[in-house]
Amino acid sequence: TEFKGANTVGWTAPSPSAQICLVITRLCEVYRRVVLSSPQLP
Repeated sequence: TEFKGANTVGWTAPSPSAQICLVITRLCEVYRRVVLSSPQLP
């Protein structure tokens, strides 16, 4: 039951493609934070 609970929390997406989209979205958010927080940009 512990593994099932952790799986429910960590894998809310029904399909792998949706999970990948979620990961990409989070990576984009982190990328935006880094870009906005860094004063030196080309």
